[in-house]
Amino acid sequence: MEQPFKTIKMPKGEMSEARIHEAEVLLQKVCRELQIDDDIPDEALKLYKNTHYRTDLKHLSPKSVLAGSLLVALKLHKELISLREVTDAFNEDITEVGKASHTLYRSYIDNESVVFSHSAGGFKAMVYNLGELLDLYGHTIDDAETLLKRAYKVGVNSEKSWYDVAGATIFIAASKNGEKITLDDVAKASKIDKKVLLNRIKEMYIKLNLKR
Repeated sequence: MEQPFKTIKMPKGEMSEARIHEAEVLLQKVCRELQIDDDIPDEALKLYKNTHYRTDLKHLSPKSVLAGSLLVALKLHKELISLREVTDAFNEDITEVGKASHTLYRSYIDNESVVFSHSAGGFKAMVYNLGELLDLYGHTIDDAETLLKRAYKVGVNSEKSWYDVAGATIFIAASKNGEKITLDDVAKASKIDKKVLLNRIKEMYIKLNLKR
């Protein structure tokens, strides 16, 4: 018999039907509590099932990974439910859930590449994800999304599936809105080298004709 969901480690082999059912029941419970649309837990469950063989998530509890999967699904649907709200609903550690969400989201971006980035919710989800990690919201995120769309239209280069450009837009928007965010902060949150970010920032100032 499997151990309770809260304490069991990632099992070997195929993810059992019992484990999937347990995750589905928990997702439905949390989504009812947070008043989340029915389509989102289904998408979160699909993401969670695909995490089974990932070595980069082995150090996290399955419950944190499930919560992270829900956060990614929420971002893709542009639902503005915070990391804190989801973490509290799952009764998990906010740092662990944040790590799971960030890892899953980054791999989703990498796998979908620019196809996802240019989708209806792609730009919003990218800047919202970074903004949440940096505790940035409101006008800063709106401005960053606008900059990211403009960058795509004028052909700003990208080395990291547009995540480097998203980081650059976050930094520019935060600076213009008086947020105390450094380039080091953005580099750490986005996991993009600071030199790459700086190149994107310089390029955006030139191609978008931004005032310093």
